[in-house]
Amino acid sequence: MKKFIVIIIAVAVVASSVVMSSCCGVCAGEVKFKNYKDSIAEGKGDKVSFAVASIDFPIKGDKTLIKSIREWIVMYTQCRLDGKNYQKYVTDVCKRIFDAPKPEDNLPMGYENSFELHKSFDSGRIVTLNGLSYNYSGGTHGVHKSVGVTFRRSDGKVFGKEMFVDCNSADFKRLVKKYMMEYFDANDDESLRKNLFDEAIEGDPNGDWYVKLPGSFLPYIDEEGRVVVMYGLYEIAPYACGEVEACIPAEEVLPLLTEDGKKFLED
Repeated sequence: MKKFIVIIIAVAVVASSVVMSSCCGVCAGEVKFKNYKDSIAEGKGDKVSFAVASIDFPIKGDKTLIKSIREWIVMYTQCRLDGKNYQKYVTDVCKRIFDAPKPEDNLPMGYENSFELHKSFDSGRIVTLNGLSYNYSGGTHGVHKSVGVTFRRSDGKVFGKEMFVDCNSADFKRLVKKYMMEYFDANDDESLRKNLFDEAIEGDPNGDWYVKLPGSFLPYIDEEGRVVVMYGLYEIAPYACGEVEACIPAEEVLPLLTEDGKKFLED
């Protein structure tokens, strides 16, 4: 009897090991990413112009989630994806953003353009990607634009503005204002307003006012579970302020989300 029990236990251990080994690569709801990169450079000396594109593509895992991530990448980068030829896709993106100056422009230096999109984290419930576009075409500094996007692993849905009951509500905009104060290290309304353009203010400037939403409202969820609202350069504040953001804790934003939206932040 003891031998029989030992054999059963051994078989069970082997079976569980097989299951674990078959899942050690990618399990249900998971996605494996691979980075694809390309670059272009033309010119001589100080007038070299170049472009770099670097994108993490999902290559293995849950089909629904992979499809959603791929579609978003194609939508955002505005290039055509032929099947699974990701390297060609990134090369095409690189060619599209490459912008060399013409000889007749007689510029003292070349141009620099880049785009990168990488997986930031996978919490087990959500996957977030973050990207950065950069352009320099002369002057004292270049310009950049950041983007973030969050996907729900269970069904591939994107955490967008439709996950809010009303993202234009005064309640949500007050939250944006509250956590924008942390970005500026502002102690009160007056010190916050000193950093913002007048056109960034909505409501009563002398009373209950709040900050308008970004023209392109693309919220995402960061690794700490906060909902991030990000503004472009010059959108609501001077260049020196950078890309202003408000990172709102989950517990404060949850009451303003739809039932579907809440599933991104809680079990």
